[in-house]
Amino acid sequence: MKHFNLINAILILFSLNSVIAQSKIDISEKEARLLSKEAFEFGFPAVFIENQFYVNSYVTKPEGLKAPINQFAHSREFVDASNRQYVGNNVDVLASLASIDLSEEALVITIPEMGDRFWLMQLINTWNEVPAVPSSRTHGGEPRTFLVAGPKWEGNVPDNMELLRANTETTLIVLRLYCSGKEEYKEVNAIQDQIKITPLNQWGKNYEAPSHVALKENFDGNRDVDEIVMSLTPEEFFNALNKILVNNPPYEEDQPFMEKISKLGIIPGEEFNYNNYSEEVKEAITFGVADAKHAIAQRVKNLGQLKNNWILTYDMGRFGTDYNYRAAWSLIGVGGNLLEDAFYPTTIIDEDGEMFDTNKYAYKITFTKEELPPVASFWSLTMYDIQSYLVDNELNKYTVGDRSNLTYNEDGSLTIYMQKDRPTEDKVTNWLPAPIGPFRIALRLYTPKEQVVNGSWIPPVVQKIK
Repeated sequence: MKHFNLINAILILFSLNSVIAQSKIDISEKEARLLSKEAFEFGFPAVFIENQFYVNSYVTKPEGLKAPINQFAHSREFVDASNRQYVGNNVDVLASLASIDLSEEALVITIPEMGDRFWLMQLINTWNEVPAVPSSRTHGGEPRTFLVAGPKWEGNVPDNMELLRANTETTLIVLRLYCSGKEEYKEVNAIQDQIKITPLNQWGKNYEAPSHVALKENFDGNRDVDEIVMSLTPEEFFNALNKILVNNPPYEEDQPFMEKISKLGIIPGEEFNYNNYSEEVKEAITFGVADAKHAIAQRVKNLGQLKNNWILTYDMGRFGTDYNYRAAWSLIGVGGNLLEDAFYPTTIIDEDGEMFDTNKYAYKITFTKEELPPVASFWSLTMYDIQSYLVDNELNKYTVGDRSNLTYNEDGSLTIYMQKDRPTEDKVTNWLPAPIGPFRIALRLYTPKEQVVNGSWIPPVVQKIK
């Protein structure tokens, strides 16, 4: 009897070992490396934006540019050159930001009267794409009530509400309001105070947002998002992606790719467990993720067409199945505007293809009367140092544009001067102060006209003043 039990025990142990061996995912090292690279690029926006969602909401009550989930945070004034928290600071609009969770209920967002003020409310989904963006271009300046619903919501839209369907449950909102400067802060802040989020089941019940919300557990919301994401191990990253995919589905055109990476274990709701792989395959996955990070960093250097030495991007918020491109934009630019709402050419090089350097030259850009930025709203040109921070200067002047008191030439053309030293008094009005050494400039065209959208308008080259 003891001998029989011993044999049974051996057989059972053998069977268990066979099951464990069979549970190992059957994939070659070469394929694992390639699939992990492609899967990381594909999933990067989802993991990045989920962490952005929680960083933006990591406060117990609205504070600065952070607010608890389903509440707005508001920028109340423009930053100056001392602000090094964000790169590429915008000094054209004041922003209101929200992290909204659509898993339990649809949300009602009320927008007050805007008059003729430029505004847009951008929904940004898990994939860094824009499923909806009502704006002054599409809706004018009348008060509006929107019902924002997730992909699984079913119900009747109440009267006098417009449905905005977000295709992921984790969604960010960026609402931009034009502001001319300090003289308008009070007026724009008053508009911001009237922008409200209300759960649909609380609509009409004098709802007040919670005055105190607990912080997310086991999360450090004081770290930079890129630091959080880039420090994840491959196992942590892919496990996070599998969880995110459950309630934030990819697009229909992504399904063939989803089937492809399922062989690696990227399956919605499944646990991504390193114990399912041999040591050699685990090493290959690690190399594949490193390959992806390198490829994303390389793509960041080439995110648009180069014309007249300006980088021009026409497909922000609509990336298709170019996952490497989408990942690169997610790393440096969550929430880029759709082309019909805003166009942002940037450059760091002059007419000769050389990097700007004010230790060597002063610079100018001249728009002929026919070349002036064609917009239905407004345009600006902003100066940044080479790290994309605003530039400290004696005038506290960071941008010029069609709202500035610029001096036009007799033939209707416009010349803007970019240099570190103060020019002669006749040029000060058109002077955009530059830092010592290299710099970067960004044009912003709000509600660009058709010749911008179809690519027939290109900014003129920046010239050296010799």
